[in-house]
Amino acid sequence: MDERFLRESRERLALALETLVGGIAHEVNNPLAAALGNVMIVLEDLRELAETLRRKEGEGHGVDPGRIDEDVDALDGARESIQRIARIVKDLTTMARPGGGPRTAARLADVVDRSLRRLPGMVGARAELRVEKGEAPDILAAADQLEQVVAHLITNGAMAIPEGRRGAVVVRVGSTPGGRALVEIRDDGAGMEPEVLARVFDPFFTTRAVGTGMGLGLPVAEAIVTAHGGTLTASSIPGQGSTFRMELPPLTGGVSPG
Repeated sequence: MDERFLRESRERLALALETLVGGIAHEVNNPLAAALGNVMIVLEDLRELAETLRRKEGEGHGVDPGRIDEDVDALDGARESIQRIARIVKDLTTMARPGGGPRTAARLADVVDRSLRRLPGMVGARAELRVEKGEAPDILAAADQLEQVVAHLITNGAMAIPEGRRGAVVVRVGSTPGGRALVEIRDDGAGMEPEVLARVFDPFFTTRAVGTGMGLGLPVAEAIVTAHGGTLTASSIPGQGSTFRMELPPLTGGVSPG
């Protein structure tokens, strides 16, 4: 089987996957958006109703605000589930078309700074976050997607820290000896056994409990970095922590970041 045939087969498969995922995303996102909008409207109405009933407590209206609170909690759970489905669809779309969006000149330190705004609150609760900024070449990037990658790697690092202690996640910006831009995310969490490390970028592979992750975050991150001409690698020592290393080619052509 010659190399040209393999390359053309991979290109056809990639195009078929992109078309399939794009069609699914279109069909799923529209009803999801409608469902989420309706849930948000009902949630707001129920919260206002519960507050009104509490203000009129003792007037004999015969409605228990506590029951409404239970309905609010149920709808809030539905909202979270809908948003999780939307994120899964987005991840699948990104995996089929990584690196999408316009590419512009960007400073790697700025990408990291903006990624910090995306972090969930649990990161600060589980880990002290330190950012060390060194000299790094500018890059050509779909900055929004790289911010997504950095935020995901930081969040993963915080989640790897065992319950019962507050650990540390260190983000280092710099450059490689070969002149490539570098972001390194290091945690002092539980680390990974060699068999887990070997599969860490496999789609749908996860060690988390059912319902807490689909194993798409790291494969999507790797796909985005690869589409930018870079590499994303991982190393880990069980019981001591893990390090994810993102390397990106430097900007060429004399374009200045805005």
